[in-house]
Amino acid sequence: PIQNIDSNALTKPVAKFNGRFVMLGLGVVGQGLLPLILKRLDMPKENISIISHNPEDLKVSKEYGIPHTIRELTLENYKQSLDELFQTSDAEADKLPTDRVEVKGFLCNMSVLVCSSALVEYCQRHHILYIDASLETWDKASVPISNTEKSIYFQRETFIHMKKKNRATAVMAHGANPGMVEHLVKEAMMNMQRDAKLNIPEPTTTQGWAELARTLGIQTIHIAEKDTQQSSIPKKRGECVNTWSVDGLVDESILAAEVGWGTHETYKKILTHDMGSKTGIMLTTNGAEARVRSWVPTIGQQFGYVIPHYEALELSHLLSIYEDGVRTYAPTCHYAYHPCDDAILSLIELKERDWVQQDVSRNLTADDILPGGYDELGVLLMGDKYQAYWYGSLLTIEEAKSLVPYNNATSLQVTATALAGIAYAINHPSEGVVEPFEMDHHEVLDIAKPYLGKVYGVYTDWNPLKRFKGSEVAVVPKDTDDNNVFSFTNFVVE
Repeated sequence: PIQNIDSNALTKPVAKFNGRFVMLGLGVVGQGLLPLILKRLDMPKENISIISHNPEDLKVSKEYGIPHTIRELTLENYKQSLDELFQTSDAEADKLPTDRVEVKGFLCNMSVLVCSSALVEYCQRHHILYIDASLETWDKASVPISNTEKSIYFQRETFIHMKKKNRATAVMAHGANPGMVEHLVKEAMMNMQRDAKLNIPEPTTTQGWAELARTLGIQTIHIAEKDTQQSSIPKKRGECVNTWSVDGLVDESILAAEVGWGTHETYKKILTHDMGSKTGIMLTTNGAEARVRSWVPTIGQQFGYVIPHYEALELSHLLSIYEDGVRTYAPTCHYAYHPCDDAILSLIELKERDWVQQDVSRNLTADDILPGGYDELGVLLMGDKYQAYWYGSLLTIEEAKSLVPYNNATSLQVTATALAGIAYAINHPSEGVVEPFEMDHHEVLDIAKPYLGKVYGVYTDWNPLKRFKGSEVAVVPKDTDDNNVFSFTNFVVE
């Protein structure tokens, strides 16, 4: 059922901003975010401009009366293009102070295949606030890079070295996941300690959250998602369909699956890194081929794709505990994604095409989707001390359509959290590069929750080996680790 929501929670301004505000990208997420920005930011409408590469995006910008430049940003033109939109230059940047931030604008990046690190470097030089929903590199076809450099692990390590205070705030990877789910992990852990009557005060540091995770015995965290939204038009051969960015889904799916690697793991079919924190690994298959058993409340066990995602590397790293320089505790963390049926068919066909994207792309808008579907997105915390605990958002297509124009159930989970990230950057303008788990989760979720449908938690006795108990037909894989129930090897679907 549609939740009863205080109307003030949907109309009250979340931040005041007087600078130039540039939206980069106006796909499914950008279109859903624009009406939220117009409604919830106290900002002159004439301050907003849009740049994207797709002429079809003009329909939405014209509806809202926002100036819109159609141009593909590339390595060769992005600086000049942003200079024009922000009315600045290198000469103007040279005049800015280096010991404090004088905010000159905001770049809201909801694009794909535009290099995140290049944009952040530009923004910090020009004292421009920044947010994106995922880490991106330049299109590999135009700027050749290795598979390692394309990995999320490599990109995140780049940003770790860019973290400096008294720089314009850059909120990294802050949509639904990554973004919302990191904040849900904190709430989930506090719920678990409350229910276990541990009486542990809420941590105030990253190290404190890591200690709480260890106290709770958390060994594995799944970002467990089930999307049941259905298109009113069946998928056709040669067409890639998705409830969020088709290009984003394809780009992530063809990359090697990535996992934030816990200290309890024994699984051997992995590729390790020889630089950086060394807290993440890659599997030997790509995201659209790697599947794991997982669990969500509405249906129970499901098979999910290990699509490489930022939050997997971030959470496992930031929840690590080191003693005398040795990493003695960390949970495994990864995505376990069951997309909508049309997207699954699209991924199967993508594999049949040897990973060459289909000629036709179709992003499902709210009006394309049949009634009754939902997106169930949460975090599944598992370990050997307490029952597994799923905590997250269950948002129906009906709720999404009633709350914000141009949103389906998937996109609204992204755009609501992106709005909260924008407010965070405006209200904390000099934090430099900041990751979702480093932010105040109360501040973010207070803004996002009214748009997330039913936010709730469920305990379950499910685990990846439960299927073998009392079964006369289940074949126990030879790699099963009975002594380490939540080892990655027990989740893998061969």
